[in-house]
Amino acid sequence: MPVQTQVIPPAMEGADLLVSAATGSGKTAAFLLPMMQRFLDTRTPYDGTRALVLVPTRELARQVHTQFLRLGSYTRQSAAVITGGERKFL
Repeated sequence: MPVQTQVIPPAMEGADLLVSAATGSGKTAAFLLPMMQRFLDTRTPYDGTRALVLVPTRELARQVHTQFLRLGSYTRQSAAVITGGERKFL
């Protein structure tokens, strides 16, 4: 996807990015893939929170979580969705 082609290389270098693109353009994978790759490349000696992704709605939080699970299905990485007033999704 074009957004991924433009965003992933600078994201892999650790650049801060602000991206605006249409729904379905691949924005979620464009930020999740570099983040997940960095986690694989730099292991930590403990289990703890390594990233916090803030999104404006519960629906979007669930969508990002689903995409994380799809992309990370062959890794030992895990994610959780925590929203106010609802149970925790693991």
